[in-house]
Amino acid sequence: MSDRHTFERSPVRALKRTLTSRMAALLALHDLGGERQAVDTEDVAMRAAQVAPKSFRWRKYPDQVDLERVRIALKHNKEHEPALVSGGIRDGWQLTAEGLKECLKFRGASPVADSAEAKRMRLSKAFATWSGEHKDALRREDVLELLRVNDYFPESKRRQRAAAVVNAAAGDAELEYFVEMLKRRYPEVMRI
Repeated sequence: MSDRHTFERSPVRALKRTLTSRMAALLALHDLGGERQAVDTEDVAMRAAQVAPKSFRWRKYPDQVDLERVRIALKHNKEHEPALVSGGIRDGWQLTAEGLKECLKFRGASPVADSAEAKRMRLSKAFATWSGEHKDALRREDVLELLRVNDYFPESKRRQRAAAVVNAAAGDAELEYFVEMLKRRYPEVMRI
């Protein structure tokens, strides 16, 4: 076999070839902090065009980012079972716990629950009550305080805060168990 037919592909080149537009949009959302907050479609589009330059460009004007392609990729992530993102054009896009796991798995990283949000959760009244002797004393108001919302917050903002708390618990078995208990006990508050 001649040498000119054999060549090694660089890992970067191979990565770009296996990166779907759906995954590129998911990674772009992660890069922009989508596990903590909702991100506008335009911001995801600009980052996605950096992650996978050829996937999100106009055919006729390749210097332009195709916002519709990014929106469709995000929509497909939302329709995935289980959903990898939540939100939409109006309120922005946010990673779900499953979406965060997909991003970390793709990048070969493991979730680490040592963020400021995870530390704040551990210091909250809700966590202290739950981990103390009087688990039944945990009140809805404590959960709202944990989320930093009240009954007058728009539903979309409350969902974003709930998703941020769920994502911050990833990688810490005790916090994950705490969040799952909150979801079961207060589904109307913890709905994502």
